[in-house]
Amino acid sequence: MITNIIFELSMTLTNNELKNLLNMKCLDLSSLPNRDDDYLDFAANDKGMLVVYRDSTYKKKVSLIFDMGKALSSSEFTPEKVCRKTQKRISKYFNNIYSLDEFMLKRAVIIYDIDVGSREFVCSYIKVLNRIRMVKCYSPAKSFETDERTSFSMEGNSNGVCFTVFSLESHMHRYNASPKPFVGILRSEVHLTKQNTISEITGSSETVCQIMEIVKRAEAIFHSVFYHIIPCGNFYKKSKACEIVRQTVKKEKLRRKMLRLIALIPEKKSLLLAQKALKCRDIDEVMEEFKRINVSPVTISKRGTPKMLKSFSI
Repeated sequence: MITNIIFELSMTLTNNELKNLLNMKCLDLSSLPNRDDDYLDFAANDKGMLVVYRDSTYKKKVSLIFDMGKALSSSEFTPEKVCRKTQKRISKYFNNIYSLDEFMLKRAVIIYDIDVGSREFVCSYIKVLNRIRMVKCYSPAKSFETDERTSFSMEGNSNGVCFTVFSLESHMHRYNASPKPFVGILRSEVHLTKQNTISEITGSSETVCQIMEIVKRAEAIFHSVFYHIIPCGNFYKKSKACEIVRQTVKKEKLRRKMLRLIALIPEKKSLLLAQKALKCRDIDEVMEEFKRINVSPVTISKRGTPKMLKSFSI
């Protein structure tokens, strides 16, 4: 089940509209916490809505960041409930001056927490995931603060999708929150970062429809990105992975390609570059066979522990 969904909505304002809005809210931007030209109003944050005012020379706007887990106090996200709660928060904050459909959906984040059991397993999974490095359409993220000891992040080359997996314990520790409840948890996130990507995925340019469709299809959207980047199958040391391939794959030609791919990944330091070096026209068939035998072609390093990591089941 999806752990949480976060939406960022924005609306561009004229200078007069911004002044009128601040007057109506009795707000003085200089009194709000700020970062560069962004001013943060936490008045409704405990209800799951953070309001961000942008007051720069070139752009005036208001953005709303909705944490639906906090807004709904549960992980039961239904399209109707999410839109109803979002509209209610907007109407209350803006005294019914603005409504949900006047905002543009700028970004959506779909979050899934994976319990792998211990801090040691969190570190081991992140180490082996960082050996993937690049896959088709994705490269190591430039937009995330990437610490390879605690996270693995990928950014779409042009598709407006970002993906990250990180230690939730380390993340919460940075924010001075008690890390104890988050030990052994890998947080994985799919970010939809471009409006045309959101429109294409949802089949709509209307904000309400986009939100409803993302909530409705959240698991499918998440899975499609997750399994495109992370190959299905248990992670083994190289020798064990090769042994299983030799024992279970009957077709000699396919078996040879699979063994070669396992060897190429650490050599090329990238799943994508290894697939290209294999010079195989039917690479999808090769990857499907790895999935069938439940073995990942990405292996645990020689010095890494433990000897085996179970495949993600989400």
